Amino acid sequence: MRLKRIVLPELVETQLAQFYKKTGGIKPLLFDFSKAAFIDITALAVCISTLVQRKESSLQTFLAFPESKRVRDFLKVWRFPEAVQGATKLPFEIFLLEEDHRYLVENQETFAGRGTALDALEFDADWKSEMITRRNFFEFTTFALETGDAIVADGPFASVPRKESRRWTGPLIEQVLSKHLGSNSPRDDVGRVVIYEAVSNAVRHPHAKVIQVVSKFNRKIKYKETISITDESKQDNYISKRLEGSLGISIWDDGESIANTLQELVQQGKPIQHFKLPSYMCEKIHVLIKTFDEEKKRVLVVKQSECPTKEATEPRILLSSLFPGISRTVSESVPKPEPYVEGEEPFEEEWLFHASPGMGLYSLVRTALDQYQGTLRIRSGHCRLWMAVAHDAYRIEHNVRYKCRITLYPESYPPFRGNLITIQLPIRDSA
Repeated sequence: MRLKRIVLPELVETQLAQFYKKTGGIKPLLFDFSKAAFIDITALAVCISTLVQRKESSLQTFLAFPESKRVRDFLKVWRFPEAVQGATKLPFEIFLLEEDHRYLVENQETFAGRGTALDALEFDADWKSEMITRRNFFEFTTFALETGDAIVADGPFASVPRKESRRWTGPLIEQVLSKHLGSNSPRDDVGRVVIYEAVSNAVRHPHAKVIQVVSKFNRKIKYKETISITDESKQDNYISKRLEGSLGISIWDDGESIANTLQELVQQGKPIQHFKLPSYMCEKIHVLIKTFDEEKKRVLVVKQSECPTKEATEPRILLSSLFPGISRTVSESVPKPEPYVEGEEPFEEEWLFHASPGMGLYSLVRTALDQYQGTLRIRSGHCRLWMAVAHDAYRIEHNVRYKCRITLYPESYPPFRGNLITIQLPIRDSA
């Protein structure tokens, strides 16, 4: 797989689909990042999931490092090699081409930690290897038991969602969130809802042995020249700059797929809906289901109050996992992780949206999409789901609040190993 200059998750999986179709997936596979100038963190998570899947099937997989020193520094500072090792339980050198081993001992030079608060978060210049703090706030973080056993929500990692989410309430990251996501948005909600609910969801997935969290601000500065005429004889030119891009957050676990977990219960005739919200509180979603080669399969409008039946397809059940009250805990006993506020119960008026079963992913959608105008992407099983708030034309034409695209993967493409949730929150401020 000769990856191009811009490495995005969809492009990686397009090449993977071609590889599986041509070879059946049994031949050795090389992820060739040599020409990469930009690698999306979600693409790296897809790569790690594939490495785990192929390792479990005793198939050979290799990596070629980028020729770009800047991109190699990014992989090193974001701890991609450690993430591969943490997920596969094998030394990173086993996967890296032998001629690229020399890159593992080079010093990174791109990130200095000097400049803005965001620069300081991306690299702590005072960090030492013996320190227990992070060198990079956004780096890959792996949660796994040393024994290799499955993670359970009330076990040693019961506090992981709370601890990981509360990292996002520190003074420096709050300053960055306020600046880059807009001062009108509650800064705490990135940690309190987005991080907490996504990690809690991963901790509760059946048979998950590894959970990884990674994030990154993708920054792009655009310059604009403004002409101001103060009088007939004088003209002033001003160069203004605006920071564009997004904050990407990805959470991957190697547990059972979201849809499969719910579908097994539905097909057994067991309930998965705790309650129904009043009709006026349930929004409509315009859903486009398409094949991997972009062929439209079906277009429909779904209401959040609907519950899957025994005939429900995998795409429909995956979408339903985002609806209020939908959870396997209706029929199965599933431990709860520690609450966001240690030792405290939610306020009574917050009970419905934060404590009631089946409200975690729903709250995440409400916060990421409605509050921050971001997007949600889920890769799980044979599907890829993308969801955003519908723009005005969609709202008027279809009478919906959200738009959703669900892509079906070809039969030759094996089910995705685990579940990958990615949230993109747009940058809104002036630099």
